Amino acid sequence: MALFCVPPALPALGIVGLATSAPAWADALLRSRLTVCVALGLRLVPVASVIALRAWASTAPSWAMAAALHGVPLHRYAARVLMPVLRPAVGVGLLLVALLASADIATVLLVHPPGESSLPLTIFTVMANAPEILVSALCLVYIAGAASVLGCLWVLSGAAET
Repeated sequence: MALFCVPPALPALGIVGLATSAPAWADALLRSRLTVCVALGLRLVPVASVIALRAWASTAPSWAMAAALHGVPLHRYAARVLMPVLRPAVGVGLLLVALLASADIATVLLVHPPGESSLPLTIFTVMANAPEILVSALCLVYIAGAASVLGCLWVLSGAAET
């Protein structure tokens, strides 16, 4: 949770500093859209980690004990028991991180490659240059879209039945 206390521009400035001192062969790694995605993903890892740990804590310890007692290898236990149980939480965590990353403009402005645009950059550019009525409509669409995606995930993960 301490990572949330760090301003989003600080890791982005670190990546920019690393990219400026790196050799030319590292341009594909440090000056691409992948760099933006990795920077945003690493910044929001605690959100996905909390969701994954909560899902892990909901599994019964007796499952692992029973698998160990019967000699089930760890990889088979993980693939056949843990993955189906943790799959909805991992999906929700990934989509929640993607949703939060699309709203982070500071990192995208600092790290995006020259001449290329991204969805958050396009949205905030339109919002900066548009009349207030269009900005409010875009905000409403953004909130409705996020709520519908999270609502669908909630229903698909089975959380609505419990």
